[in-house]
Amino acid sequence: MTEIGAQSCVMLRNAAGGSFMMFRLREAEEIALRAHEVANQTCWSGGYDELAGLYLVEGEFEKMVAAFKSLAARSLDPRARQFSDNTKREILADILLVLGKVDDGYRLAGQVYAQPERLGMISTDWRRAALERTMGYWIALQVKLASDAEESAVRRFDPPSWHHAMLVFEHWAIGRELIQLFDDDDLLVVAARPNMDETYNLQPFKTMQLVDVVGLGVIRKAVAIGRRIDTDVPASAAYFDLYDAELDYRAGDLARAITGADSALPHLQKEEALVRWRTLAWEADALRAQGKLAAAAPLYHEVLQKFPSVFRLLGVGVPVSIHGDGSALAGEATSRLSRSPRFAVMTGAPFAIAVTARGARVELCLTDAVGYQFACATGGDGSDAVVSALDAFHAAAFSPKINVNQQDLQSLDGSPQRASADAVLKGILGP
Repeated sequence: MTEIGAQSCVMLRNAAGGSFMMFRLREAEEIALRAHEVANQTCWSGGYDELAGLYLVEGEFEKMVAAFKSLAARSLDPRARQFSDNTKREILADILLVLGKVDDGYRLAGQVYAQPERLGMISTDWRRAALERTMGYWIALQVKLASDAEESAVRRFDPPSWHHAMLVFEHWAIGRELIQLFDDDDLLVVAARPNMDETYNLQPFKTMQLVDVVGLGVIRKAVAIGRRIDTDVPASAAYFDLYDAELDYRAGDLARAITGADSALPHLQKEEALVRWRTLAWEADALRAQGKLAAAAPLYHEVLQKFPSVFRLLGVGVPVSIHGDGSALAGEATSRLSRSPRFAVMTGAPFAIAVTARGARVELCLTDAVGYQFACATGGDGSDAVVSALDAFHAAAFSPKINVNQQDLQSLDGSPQRASADAVLKGILGP
């Protein structure tokens, strides 16, 4: 980079995006961090948009939230406000969905989809821009439907027919829009190639979901073409291998899928955490289907710790046994919980849910075989004590806990603390 370019916010931000596209993620971070420090602040984001997207794909959720807060706090030229506001909504929608805040993420993704493109502010082709916002909304709808299925299961009735029908239709209609965009074969190949855009657009952990839109055969062909195009980019090979392995899983060839994942994961960029955790989630499910619970357990364990919200995106359930304390409240909660699509109830499961009555309230805790606690939740009292506890438990179990280091939050004994997604997002969504 020239000396002049090194003093330009625009040049540094764009250079960070270029490094990301070349799979040099640490270099992308270093360059983006310099963008807001230079005197020439002609770019709207100060590089914080690139940082927020980068930390998202890396699973660095504390840094991701801090970068977004800095992005939201920047003062803007009024001419850029509409474009920047929509871009911030787009980034925040992804943050919220990853952190398990389904309703807020769905709402924001819908707002992004509904807004007209501000193409005068960017050099992106209109079809690429349409793909980004349409795919974001389609994924938000898919996660929303999965979350609603959990709520329906514990309430003993289907979702309200009109509301559910509208969501299903909207999901289908947005999927049709994606298919129409993919009438341009080149655009589908772009979506299948890893790191082909800004750090917060077309991330592989999301584009791997496109098999649900276009089908196995079509996406396999797009992946094969992308692999040929990127032959001279060795770092891309692991992504394509993982894509192919997941397609084998979707096709039911579990042995081949597991072998492919195990071969590719050691070669994946070590910073690409969400792709890794997505792969571990479906691989764990494949091992469970083969009856290999002991092999599946550590994979489930890592995903439950780091990225549990991906189970909703994949439609995967966690193998558990459920144990009540013998009370009527616990018995009712156990019966309802056993119908949740997020849990596969079985004997010999590597994880357990303890259901305990606390007076008029119900407490649920998810642990592993040695007692490691992933999540606990307690509902309210009154007539909805069981349902409120089950809703709170799903929210807690499928939202990542976020490490808060001493610099951010000092504990009395100086040890790191963990905060919920709600606590960390305070200040972004409001009190």
